[in-house]
Amino acid sequence: MTQPPSLLVCETHEPVRQQLTRRFQSAGFQVRACDSAQHALRMLERQRFDALLTGLMLRDQDAVTFVRELDILGIHLPTVISSFQTTLPAPNRIDPDEPDWVRKAAEQARVIFTLKASFRYSDRLRPRILHIEPDAFSASLVRAALEKHADIRQPAADALPEATSTAAGCDLVILTPVDEHPERLEGIFHRLAADSPNTPLLLHARYILHAQGRLLPEACDLGLHGLDLVEVVNTLILHGREAPLCAQA
Repeated sequence: MTQPPSLLVCETHEPVRQQLTRRFQSAGFQVRACDSAQHALRMLERQRFDALLTGLMLRDQDAVTFVRELDILGIHLPTVISSFQTTLPAPNRIDPDEPDWVRKAAEQARVIFTLKASFRYSDRLRPRILHIEPDAFSASLVRAALEKHADIRQPAADALPEATSTAAGCDLVILTPVDEHPERLEGIFHRLAADSPNTPLLLHARYILHAQGRLLPEACDLGLHGLDLVEVVNTLILHGREAPLCAQA
């Protein structure tokens, strides 16, 4: 009998941590949960997990710095970084006529602030980032904010197959998990999962619990297609099991 996948959920806010634990347990995962990077590190040193799911900001440090420290310690496993909120989407809470860049601005600023803070204390002077964002304006904002601190690649749509094959050499992949074209988004993600399941993946969107218990980006309220968080973690685990084994402390 195949062993159920084991997942470590690291999230500071207790309601979110409980919600994520319940959702992944209902999907068949064996879940352990903790509220800080240091607690997660102690658990990873004692037990092998198939994947790590962590909030963007933890009680004791940001997740980007934390996963970089795990890499230095030789702890390699599929890792997803995202931000969550526990409230259900309220009717008409998002104005469908509001420009997309306005809707994304707050979360984008939050991610950029976290990344810049992390880079400031990085041992690596120029972290290597693959940023996949279909909206050219949003991509330009991220580049303008981060290009002084990191080597950031933002491939055009026709260059994505080649770009995903180099993701394993990056320190971080930032992916916007929402698109008008579901087949394009699914194709990009599955190539990333196949080429680099152990490269930390930062999902550049705020996730909420949608109808039927699905964990989807908030923007799916507008009818856009988004990557389900459970499917993302499960797909990375499946590809990670097929990849060459890496040392884990």
